[in-house]
Amino acid sequence: MYFTVIKGNEKLRKQYLVSFFLCWAVVGNIFATLMSSGGPCFYKYLVPGEDVYSGLFARLHEQNNWIITNIGGAEIWALKLQEMLWDFYTEDVTGLGSGISAMPSMHVSVAVLMALGTGALNKYLGYVFWLYAVIIQIGSVHLGWHYAVDGYIGGILTFIIWKMVGMIIATSTDDSAVIRSPQLD
Repeated sequence: MYFTVIKGNEKLRKQYLVSFFLCWAVVGNIFATLMSSGGPCFYKYLVPGEDVYSGLFARLHEQNNWIITNIGGAEIWALKLQEMLWDFYTEDVTGLGSGISAMPSMHVSVAVLMALGTGALNKYLGYVFWLYAVIIQIGSVHLGWHYAVDGYIGGILTFIIWKMVGMIIATSTDDSAVIRSPQLD
């Protein structure tokens, strides 16, 4: 985000910043409300019957125990955070970052936006950020935060927002709306 904002390409800067805020408003609020669901880490609490994700979490706890034993001081922090978020949910605690909605994935949405913005700035650096977005998608599923489809939807919605904002900016002739950086003399 830093490089996109400080570079001299005003249209790219505007496209990135507007897309960033729209991703949080549209993907992270509107769609997260309309499509709200608990991720695999909350499945056992939300769906009666057999926990189809128990194997995943048994493996994660195994990995966590190995890390604690062999690395010391480190752990898979996601496991404790998931418990904390469920406690917030059951105790009706609200606040920034206290929700449990998995659909769509804001983890993937922001990673895809970073890849789109960075790729528009520098093709090779963009490849690095696309790799990062793929790692975030895989990690969010492996750690039980999201179902794979949550990330796909988050990424697709972000791509649509990016393209629409880009088209609007490309057709806009009103320079008064362009975000300008201060001139340092």
